[in-house]
Amino acid sequence: MRPRLALPLVAALAATPVAAARAQSPWSAPQTLTDPATTVTQAPSVLSSPGAGTIVAFGVGARPGPASLALARRPPASQLFGAPLVTTTRSDATRVLTYASSRIVVVSQSAGLRPSLRVRFGSARGSLGAPRTVSGNENVLRWSAAVDARGDVAIAFVALRPAPRAGGSQRRVVVVARRAAGHAFAKPETIVGRGQANNVAAAIDAGGGVFVAYEQQGRVRTRSRPAGRAWQPVDEVVPQAVKGAQLRVALGAGGRAVLAIFEQALSEGGDNGPARIVAAVRRPGHHFGTAQLLESFPERFPDFFGTPASAEVALDGDGALLAWTGRVGGGFGVRVATLAGSRFGAPVDISPSGQQLDGLAVADGGHATVAWSPVATDPAPPTATIGAAVRAPGAAAFGAPELVSDVEASARRAAVGYAPGSGLPTIAWLAATGPSSTGVRVATRATP
Repeated sequence: MRPRLALPLVAALAATPVAAARAQSPWSAPQTLTDPATTVTQAPSVLSSPGAGTIVAFGVGARPGPASLALARRPPASQLFGAPLVTTTRSDATRVLTYASSRIVVVSQSAGLRPSLRVRFGSARGSLGAPRTVSGNENVLRWSAAVDARGDVAIAFVALRPAPRAGGSQRRVVVVARRAAGHAFAKPETIVGRGQANNVAAAIDAGGGVFVAYEQQGRVRTRSRPAGRAWQPVDEVVPQAVKGAQLRVALGAGGRAVLAIFEQALSEGGDNGPARIVAAVRRPGHHFGTAQLLESFPERFPDFFGTPASAEVALDGDGALLAWTGRVGGGFGVRVATLAGSRFGAPVDISPSGQQLDGLAVADGGHATVAWSPVATDPAPPTATIGAAVRAPGAAAFGAPELVSDVEASARRAAVGYAPGSGLPTIAWLAATGPSSTGVRVATRATP
C-alpha cells in the first residue's frame, strides 16, 4: 500500500508542490466528467449498481430554471467513467437511488408555486420511463426518499395544507407515498396530520418496512410501519425543544435504527444559538433509548453553500458510524464516533481544522470512508482540496487524512460511495474547471 498523506491538508499544501503531494496520495488522478460549456446545477452523488458499476449523478442546465439529470457510469471492469448521459428529467431537486442488479429510481421535485413529487423508474445505464406524480395535490415543502434492494420505495414529505377552520394557521403535515416492488404507488398516507412539521427523514429496511423521523414544533419524533403491518404509534425521541433540526437515519433488520440530529437556531440577521449533535439508538423490538449529546458548540455552523452534510450516520455490521462537522483544533473540522451496544463512544477528530463534512460511506467487511471539503471563505483562496479518511477492513480506527483532489481554486460538496464488489471508495466533487465554470471531478482509491 502506498503511504497515506499524513499531514494537515490545507496548510501543508500551501508549501508542498502539487506533484509531490499527488505522488503520496493513494487516490487516482482526478477525472473531469464535464466540459467547460456544461453548467452544473446540483452537486454529485456516488451510487453503486452491481450490474452497471459505479454511477455519478448530478444536475446540469441553465440558471435560473430547473436542471436536467446527468448520469456518468463506470462499468465494473473499467477504470474510467464514460461521458455523462443527460436525461430529460427537469426539476429543482433530484435524488437517484439504485436497486436490484441495475435499476434506478429518480425522485424529483417540480418547480413552480405548488411543487409536487415525481418519480421515474429505469435502467442504471440511463434509460428512464415516464414521470409519475406521487404526491397527489399536495404542496410539497421538504422530502426524503428511500428504496430497498427489491425495489420497495418510501417517500416521506412535509406538505402544506390549509387551516382546518377560518382564522387558523396553515398546517405542515407529514405524508408518505409507498410503492411495493413491481407495483404502482399506493395513495399517499398522512401519518402526522396536526401541528407544524419542519423536517423529515425516511428509511426502508430489506423487507420493505418503513421508518420516518420528523421534527414537529421543536420535538423529534418517529413513526414506523413494519412490513405487512400498520403504522405504529408515535415514538418521541427528543422531547426537549430543538430548533433548525436536520435529521439523518440508518435502518437495519428487525427495526434496528440509528438517528442523527444536528440542530442550531439561525436567524437571517446572522445570529445563532448553540449547535448540538445528538444521536439516538433503537434496538430491535424496543423504543428509542435516551438521546445522547455528542457535541455542542456556540459558533454558527458554516452553511455557506446551502445545506451541507452537517451530520451523517451509517450502519456498520452490528454497530454504526456517525460523522459530523464539529470543533477541531480551534476551528471547524470532521469528527466521528462509533456505536458500541446502544451508546456511541467518545468523538475522534479525523480531519485537519478548516474542513467540513461532505459524506460518509460504509461497505461490507468493515470498509468506511469519510470525505470533506474546506470551510468556505469569501473569496475562496486557490488552495482548496478534497480530503478523506479511510478505515481499512479489520482496523479499529480511521487512518491519517488523505489528499483526494489536486489543489483547486474551488473544491466543495464531495460525495462518497463504494464501487460494487471491490471495496474501493470513489469520491466525486464540484470543482472550478475554468474562470467562471464549475464541473464535476471524480477519483477512486487504489486500495481498500
